[in-house]
Amino acid sequence: ADPRAALLYLAAAEAQARAGNGAAARASALAGLKLIPEDAPLAVDLHVALAAAERAAGKPEAALAAARRAVALGEKAAGGAWGRASRLLALAETLAFARQGEEAKKTLDVALASVSNDPALLVRASALLVRLKDHSGAVARARSAVEASQGGDARAQAALGEALAASGDVKGAVAAFGRAVELEPENRDARRRLDALRSRTAKKPA
Repeated sequence: ADPRAALLYLAAAEAQARAGNGAAARASALAGLKLIPEDAPLAVDLHVALAAAERAAGKPEAALAAARRAVALGEKAAGGAWGRASRLLALAETLAFARQGEEAKKTLDVALASVSNDPALLVRASALLVRLKDHSGAVARARSAVEASQGGDARAQAALGEALAASGDVKGAVAAFGRAVELEPENRDARRRLDALRSRTAKKPA
C-alpha cells in the first residue's frame, strides 16, 4: 500500500474530472484504488472521484455504482457528519446526472438533514436544484447559504444569483452577482454572469 501515491492520484483525478477529461480522471482514480486496501479511508474519496470521472465521461451507470460505493464505504469508516453529507450530495448529483430527479431530491434532503447550515454544501445543493429545475428550492438553499455565511461568501452570493436568474428574477440576480464580485473581484465567472445579466436588462424595452 502506498497512500501518498494514492493521494496524488486522487488530486489528479479530481482536477481531470473538473476539466472534463473523464477517461484520464477514471484512470487516475482506479490507479489510486489499486494502491490501497478497499477499507482504507482514502478509498472513499477515490470512489467519489471515480463517480465524478464517470459523469465527465458520460457514463451514468458506472457513475452511480461508484457514488453508491463511496457512500457504503463511508458508512463503515469513522467520519463526521460533513463527510457523510458530502458523499450523499455527490450521490444526489450523480442521480440527477442519471436522470433520476426525484431520487436525487430525496437524497439531497437526507444529505443536508444534519448539516443544514454549511455554506459550501448549500451552494452545491442550490446548483443541483437549478439543474433539476426546482427553482424555488434552489433559491431557498442559496439564501440559506448566504445567511449561513452572513453575506460574506462570494460563492454563496453567486449561487443565489444563478438561482434567481433561473427563476426569472433578473434584478435580484444582478444584485447577488454584484455582491459576489464585490467580495471576490477576481472571480471572472461571476463578473461574466453579471455583465450578461446587465446586458439583458439593458435590452428590455422600457
